[in-house]
Amino acid sequence: MKSVLLRLTCTACLAGLAVCCNSVGALLGLSDTVAEVGGYKLPRETVENLIPPGTSQEDSAAIASRYINSWKADRLKAVRAARELPKEECDVSREIEEYKVSLLKYRYEQHYIRQNLDTTVTPADVQAYYDGHQADFILDRALVRARVMKISADSPVLGELKEKLASESLQGASSDSLTFARAYMFSDFGGGWTEASALAGIMEMDPAKMLSSVKGGYVQNTLADGSEAIAYIPESIPSGQRGPVSYFQSRIHDLILGARRRDLLSELDNKLLSENDD
Repeated sequence: MKSVLLRLTCTACLAGLAVCCNSVGALLGLSDTVAEVGGYKLPRETVENLIPPGTSQEDSAAIASRYINSWKADRLKAVRAARELPKEECDVSREIEEYKVSLLKYRYEQHYIRQNLDTTVTPADVQAYYDGHQADFILDRALVRARVMKISADSPVLGELKEKLASESLQGASSDSLTFARAYMFSDFGGGWTEASALAGIMEMDPAKMLSSVKGGYVQNTLADGSEAIAYIPESIPSGQRGPVSYFQSRIHDLILGARRRDLLSELDNKLLSENDD
């Protein structure tokens, strides 16, 4: 059986060119067609555009070779299918049309959203959504507001800094950079809520054990390297309870915009159907 036409118009072997060529253009030669299989042609420009600027000769050759071989294998399968499958199975016109409609539909929807979506989400919008969907914001893990530091166990300022962790202002300790520079690690998690597991990782403790060990707001643990991790936890919320709106603010923002997108698409459908009926 006559073999399928297969022609690779490269000026030399890819492996050899990876060593001697100075550019992807030299690698692929001067022809506008890099490979041809059964009437399918792979443009040289397509392969060139795959190679990121600054890629080494060796990596460029490897990227080009992998893509060309993959492209050839796909076209060889298509050619073999056209020759061996029943005619009705080779007729993909309906699928192509459906894909075209789907693609154009999606692109127009995105265009309509870009033109009409109100992206302003106010604190009042966030609070209203939170109040109206309280069951959606039940915590599956504990949250804490905390400050934590790591410090040498023999530091002369350990007691002083531990006391400062409990200062009334949650921003007070982090703003006192000169004081807490004497601890080799300090965080207040931006003054907001964080998962207890994140703090427990710093403390090198099990989250549940850490929370049960809190006394007077403090928890302390000697770390594997001999230093001390000390945290002050003024507030915590156990799993199973509703989390604070501030913790979910980013998520609520995205949910609001998602709902607006869905409303716009529904509006678009109704608008187009109405225009079509007129």
